[in-house]
Amino acid sequence: MKATASKCQQMKAIESKRQQTPAKANKTPPEAWEQEKLFAWIRGNEERYPQLKLTYATLNGVRLSPQLAVKMHRQGNRRGVPDIVLPARSGNGEYSGLYLELKRLRGGRIESVNKIV
Repeated sequence: MKATASKCQQMKAIESKRQQTPAKANKTPPEAWEQEKLFAWIRGNEERYPQLKLTYATLNGVRLSPQLAVKMHRQGNRRGVPDIVLPARSGNGEYSGLYLELKRLRGGRIESVNKIV
């Protein structure tokens, strides 16, 4: 019983210290916030640039349960696919689309697939 009480006191001390130590806040806006702002701009400019109506986002940034992740993988969902896709030709026809991968300034990692694209 004495060992259990001692263990409880240690755990309380650790938790207390953890609460007193402020975590370094990442002041960079989250990707989701930036993506929402980007799509607000896109929707606001669709009349001026009709090609923007084709823009869509992929679900790769969404957290899925393990079962749903397996199901989505079977249906063709792949890692490393960019977050936002605009499948329209550029004005001069030189490019056939735009693929955007959003990353936070600090805290995100770029997979090797994205480095190639």
